[in-house]
Amino acid sequence: MLIIRDEASWQNNNSKWLIHSDIGIKIILEDRELVLLAHDSLAGLIKMIDLSETYPDQSELFEEYWSMKADMLESLKREEISL
Repeated sequence: MLIIRDEASWQNNNSKWLIHSDIGIKIILEDRELVLLAHDSLAGLIKMIDLSETYPDQSELFEEYWSMKADMLESLKREEISL
């Protein structure tokens, strides 16, 4: 089991944003990888995704996640922390 932690930065209306956020949990099984993604943390919505079936290219999933939060990311660093 891994925690997915992102550090993202962007600018919006002359304000610079720098966010450190644990955005999900990755569960690695023998034949698949599942992600529980904090889809909308304010509303408490969690999305379960089977990476092996839905997103073979994981970068697409996380680009989609951040596109809902910011117009244009300046930087994105991802860390997977083993539990």
